Amino acid sequence: MKAALIGVVVTAVAPAHIRFVILAQRVSLPAIWLLAVGELLAAAGSTWLAVRALRRFRSSPYRRFVRSVP
Repeated sequence: MKAALIGVVVTAVAPAHIRFVILAQRVSLPAIWLLAVGELLAAAGSTWLAVRALRRFRSSPYRRFVRSVP
């Protein structure tokens, strides 16, 4: 489903260009680059969150002693 939606957006946005100014120079980039950067940022964020979640469940390097309470 996501691939189909991205396909439709890519075909609609492919000819578009985004124009902006950096240091008094006009820059024109294909709009598709914004989609690619967004996907990369989303993948990087998801990876970061996955690593944080996995670190919580890794085994401890030292032994945990359980003491019984009478």
